[in-house]
Amino acid sequence: MCSRSAALWIFAGLSAALASGYGVLFTIVADYRETYGISETAIGWLIGVGFIAAFFSQTLVAPIADRGYARRVIVAGVAINIAGLLLMAFGESLSILMLGRIISGIGIGGSLPAIRRVVILTDNENLGANLGRLLSADVFGFAMGPAISAVLVGPYGLAAPFLVVSAATAILLAISRTVPVEETATTTDKPQRLAVDLLTNRVVAGAVVLAAGVFLMIGAFDALWDVVHDDLGTADWIANLGITLFAIPLIILGPTSGRLAQNYGPFRIGGAGLLAGAFFMFMYGQLPDGNWIFAFTMGHALT
Repeated sequence: MCSRSAALWIFAGLSAALASGYGVLFTIVADYRETYGISETAIGWLIGVGFIAAFFSQTLVAPIADRGYARRVIVAGVAINIAGLLLMAFGESLSILMLGRIISGIGIGGSLPAIRRVVILTDNENLGANLGRLLSADVFGFAMGPAISAVLVGPYGLAAPFLVVSAATAILLAISRTVPVEETATTTDKPQRLAVDLLTNRVVAGAVVLAAGVFLMIGAFDALWDVVHDDLGTADWIANLGITLFAIPLIILGPTSGRLAQNYGPFRIGGAGLLAGAFFMFMYGQLPDGNWIFAFTMGHALT
């Protein structure tokens, strides 16, 4: 029988693997621009289309996990994500890369809510800390993406990091299949249709607004980081190190922040974090070179 702690870490590892595929893409968009002639505008769409696909996938698929099919949703979502990664590995045109990103976004958008449901039901008493641990795992996986790219792209080409992440994700999916999963369907007075139905709950709607603010900043940051440092002539090792170091405070403080949110209120903690993030995003646009951006990024990471 798998313990609660082991189950948590197995699914956290799977969540991290999903995030690492995105991190791989994040630091090679400049290579796409140079190798395949993809414009900065197209790069922005390449980054953003994954979020859009994930949104629709979450809206349509997440309720299925609540009906007692969390395991199946995870397996299907992860398999779809791997297919998208393979398309991005071997694609050499914008259309193929976009298709791979859309497919990957659909898979991630479907599987991540199901993973969170499993973790919540596994240990509901420590909900805040456990969701914080999932955040730590996601950030760790995302941070590993640039490291994997830095090691593999030079000697083995653009496809290598996607192939490695795909293999790691498949292995973790196989391991997760050995973990017992709570599959009891949620009982409600009203039949569930789409995830957007929950927006009639003001608390859920407020949380969605906070999350939208977070991902607005993430999308802008992701699309610009590699390209801006490339244009400013920042050393590659500084640009890649910045992403890795940015992740460390999030990894360490995730469980603590989750407990704070559970004890003092998520809107207080989340609102303070968003205000700090908005300040740093504003400052990035005022800074003259990559070294200053790197320095401010470290402060941003702590908040």
